[in-house]
Amino acid sequence: MLIHVLQIIAVCFTRAADAIARARARARERARSRRSACTMLYLDDHMLRDIGLTRADVVACISSPAQYDPVEFLEVRRERNGRARQPWPDHQSLAA
Repeated sequence: MLIHVLQIIAVCFTRAADAIARARARARERARSRRSACTMLYLDDHMLRDIGLTRADVVACISSPAQYDPVEFLEVRRERNGRARQPWPDHQSLAA
């Protein structure tokens, strides 16, 4: 009986440790994405417009609370703006 209880406790601790590790990994990934978003401030307005964003979008992303994923934030802004240029056509579509 005691061994069974100890096994249950061990499983609970293992699951809790896994959840903490996943949360820390997500936080590190969001921090890395936020740093990448900071580098977008060095792009000029024309380049930002090419990818469907404005400087205000990038500033809002960087200023958003840490629990928000910067990639998702910018994707939502990009879709909302609807200004992204279409990619260049590939060679096959030009031949058709």
